[in-house]
Amino acid sequence: MLRRMKLWALGAAILGLMVVGLLYLGIPGGESACQMVDGKWGSAKHICVTRLCYFVGDCGDWAHPLSRCSYLKPGASIAEVYFQLGNGQKIADDRYAWSRGKGDTGEITAVIRDSRLVSLDCS
Repeated sequence: MLRRMKLWALGAAILGLMVVGLLYLGIPGGESACQMVDGKWGSAKHICVTRLCYFVGDCGDWAHPLSRCSYLKPGASIAEVYFQLGNGQKIADDRYAWSRGKGDTGEITAVIRDSRLVSLDCS
């Protein structure tokens, strides 16, 4: 009985790691499979980033985060902000900043308090 429980626990752990790997590190089938799990496809690295990225600790660095501003409204969770814009590049207290995009010297700025988006400036 104990042996069976150990095998079951090992199988569950392996399955769990596979699910996390598929959802975060990369999904076989590429972009279409990524869209099926509501992820963002990173074509440069051939990875699928899902909304779990904030909790895993890496939402990537995107070439054109400015294109994702329209998906964000005040009240959005910090996890959703990171999913849409990627890892924050500058963080000071409740102020966060991201590059507007490749070749653009401007910044996207946000105020996040209590893990919720208060304001977002993408201009």
